Amino acid sequence: MSSYPTSQDVLDDLGDKVVNALATALDRASADLREYRAWKPGHVAAMTKRGLANYLHDRIMDHVSQLLDDDSSVHVPRTEPTRDITIGLRYRIRIKKHDNVGRVATYPTQGALGFFLQTPTLLGLIGLGETKLCVGYEWDNDLGVMARSVVSLHDGYEDPPVWVVDLPAATPQAGTGVTVPVPPAIGPRAPVIDISPKLGDNREENEDQ
Repeated sequence: MSSYPTSQDVLDDLGDKVVNALATALDRASADLREYRAWKPGHVAAMTKRGLANYLHDRIMDHVSQLLDDDSSVHVPRTEPTRDITIGLRYRIRIKKHDNVGRVATYPTQGALGFFLQTPTLLGLIGLGETKLCVGYEWDNDLGVMARSVVSLHDGYEDPPVWVVDLPAATPQAGTGVTVPVPPAIGPRAPVIDISPKLGDNREENEDQ
């Protein structure tokens, strides 16, 4: 590929809705793993690296599908074996686990290796070809948790990534039940007026009757 879009060009082109949906899907998958580990710690501990990665991949894809179901420009396939997210005709995305320098792992099939080769842009012009991205998470081997949420661009599987950057943090969405706590008011309290009848008043009123 004679030239590459910058990470900021890509994020701007994807748009806030798609970027936020991807970040939210990763956050929710991380929460799913915490919930699963709390429920069945033995099951999670016994998982192979591949099995755990597959579990997280399925959770992320499910969340992306739900979050972008109403966007006609986004296609999230529900069938196997290849599950690339496409954004219009410009972007093809695969969910991937990354190491701390942005490398990803895959079985070296012809299709998998082909994904990591960027399509030459027509006449060398950016924007007239399909750009393939990896979106996912950096895995913390020590803690066994999802760490940074990242997006990366590669051109060749065995080569280092062209770039890898943090995915902007997800913002709360309407209807998610997220509430913002209201701090207690600081300052003098308003006076309280007691308008309940006095015991002595009641006695006098009864005696008059």
